[in-house]
Amino acid sequence: MNNKINLIRNKINHGLFIHGLLHRLQRIGIEIKPYYWDKEFVIPCDEPKVKGNSLEYSIKKFGPEEIKFLCSNGFEYNEEEKLEKLEQGQLWVGLMHNQNIAAYSWIELNDLYFRDVSIKLKDTQAYLGGMFTIKSYRGKNLAPYLRYSIYKFLKEKGRDDIYSVTDYFNSSSIKFKKKLNSKHVKLHLYIKLFKKYSWNFALKTYK
Repeated sequence: MNNKINLIRNKINHGLFIHGLLHRLQRIGIEIKPYYWDKEFVIPCDEPKVKGNSLEYSIKKFGPEEIKFLCSNGFEYNEEEKLEKLEQGQLWVGLMHNQNIAAYSWIELNDLYFRDVSIKLKDTQAYLGGMFTIKSYRGKNLAPYLRYSIYKFLKEKGRDDIYSVTDYFNSSSIKFKKKLNSKHVKLHLYIKLFKKYSWNFALKTYK
């Protein structure tokens, strides 16, 4: 009994109970997603260190071949949509270990449409999508290393005003971004009912 109580307490403390409840609501057509709009690389930080030999890794700009590989192997979905975005100017960047993809992310430089809100990016701005590390390469600090490399790449292109979204309950992503001196700009709440009606509220603005 004590073990069950402790398990329930831990779930509540880490927000898993609410996260699980929202997941169940989504199954019946009620989508409720609190999330942060973040500004990244607010203050320059030291380059993250890879666990192991960093010389074994290299940065690569992905093309259609890599996108097709990710989709055919279950790492990504909607291949046609991904390829169309790539053709429209969306960038995909990966961290390669020899010839293998170890981690990857995507970068939006054009207009962004996120959770039913259209966002126009300026020439100095960029939006960073999700960061994904292949399972066999996790625990090597590759995600921060790749993210930092993307910062440097964007800065060279004059895009030093960098943003991203972090789900409110994604504690690992929040921790990862804080290491790179990211800051919350706003807290939003997105609600969508039965794939038809939607609202996107700004709940809080941070200094």
